[in-house]
Amino acid sequence: MSTKNKMRGKMSKANMLKSFISVSPLMLAALAFSGNASADYAGSCAGCHSSLASSDKKGSSASKIKSAIASNKGGMGSLTLTDAALNAIAKELGGSANLSVPTPTPTPTPTPTCNLPLKLINGICALTPVSCNDAYKEYEREHKNDLNEDHDDDGRDDHDDKNKAATGLVISNPGKQTIRAEQVVRLGVAASGDNRKIAVGANLPKGASFKSSYNRTLQAQQGVMSWKVPKTLAGKTIKFKFCAKVHNGKGKAKQDAQFVARDVLVKVLPKLK
Repeated sequence: MSTKNKMRGKMSKANMLKSFISVSPLMLAALAFSGNASADYAGSCAGCHSSLASSDKKGSSASKIKSAIASNKGGMGSLTLTDAALNAIAKELGGSANLSVPTPTPTPTPTPTCNLPLKLINGICALTPVSCNDAYKEYEREHKNDLNEDHDDDGRDDHDDKNKAATGLVISNPGKQTIRAEQVVRLGVAASGDNRKIAVGANLPKGASFKSSYNRTLQAQQGVMSWKVPKTLAGKTIKFKFCAKVHNGKGKAKQDAQFVARDVLVKVLPKLK
């Protein structure tokens, strides 16, 4: 190859490299933006318009820059800067950020769905002192016709016995406990026997806590109530009501719901001296 041809080859490669260097910022800018006006300008504009400090586009408004991109002025059509990014660049250039950018609508926090005995309180599902009572009232409404047939001849409702023997759903907990005043009583409950969702709970006294979990080994929904017994209850017997309710799944009628409840009696002894 002649020296002249070699020189032409070197010049051609140099021109190609120069061309690649000059367009590569645009190519990179079209792929990703930092969200920082100075960085966006450096990656998208500085190659043709000098650095931000000495830019030949000082005072340009965001709408003017957008118009230049839309018309592919100077090969700017490949840029994909957002209106918010253009406003930020215009501000850096001392121009007007005059593009309208809609304020994003905040995603509302979904309201949790609570199944009795849990109730929606201050945005969370929690138990109350009458949680099991409310759950039974709901069960009564769902089984109104069935429960009307469960009254004895003397008018007494025998739903307690019926609940304990409800088909499928079983609840178990200790029937009696003894505790001393100002000690923490912990009472557990377990419910099983139905493949639908089971919610367990208790009529929760003020200051008590209740934690529920699912035991995969026993295939039972469990709950533990913890409560520090006030000294004012020394010498008394307290009744705690625990309950479990099966909630209707897809394709189930209201009459398919089940409810069971059991009481636990706790005898409170005087505080140890």
